[in-house]
Amino acid sequence: MWHEGEGGLEAHEFASLICDYLETISSDVEVVTMWSDGCTYQNRNSIISSALLQFIDSGKKPNLREINQKYLCRGHTQMECDSVHASIESKARRIDIYTPMEWETVMKTARVQKPFKVITVKHTFWKTFTPILNSIRPGRKAGEATVTDLRHILYCQNGEMYYSLSHGTPVRPLLIRRNLRLNSDPVQRYDGPISVAQKLPELLQLCSMIVPEDRHAFYNELK
Repeated sequence: MWHEGEGGLEAHEFASLICDYLETISSDVEVVTMWSDGCTYQNRNSIISSALLQFIDSGKKPNLREINQKYLCRGHTQMECDSVHASIESKARRIDIYTPMEWETVMKTARVQKPFKVITVKHTFWKTFTPILNSIRPGRKAGEATVTDLRHILYCQNGEMYYSLSHGTPVRPLLIRRNLRLNSDPVQRYDGPISVAQKLPELLQLCSMIVPEDRHAFYNELK
């Protein structure tokens, strides 16, 4: 978790999260399969694909041969994370929450058995990934398949990509157009905390109205 003074909601942020998680998997893992919804700016774009290609080529997990990225179909989008969200919302229903740190406490205590692991990240966590791909669209002409038609993308250790437009059907080569070499490393995304100047007056006004005084320090430190 993070608040908008520490990070944004662009493809680079989501690529940073995915790659950070992949670094935690066992070195014995050979195949990874990820499921996500069809949100294009989060999960289905050339930045995410570039990041996954860079990761599998980096040698950080030398036994990792394949990364499968699969997308849920409309009407069949129930995921394990839905129950996570429901537990958190239930826990927070009768609690007054004024700062992100209080949300962290709610998340950590939302489930008694097997509590959720919560990682709070700062602006120093994020990376900017080199867009080594121009596009991941399978088609080239009007009327041909677009990015939103993708249901499965397969990333291979040799740098090749494959795709399918429906689940359960064989994948075919995705003829990708590259910008740069595959080994372009990500760089630090932010030099410091992100400004929330446009919202800050209203946030400080809330401090004078409803936010308890002992929570004001968080808002006073925003830029």
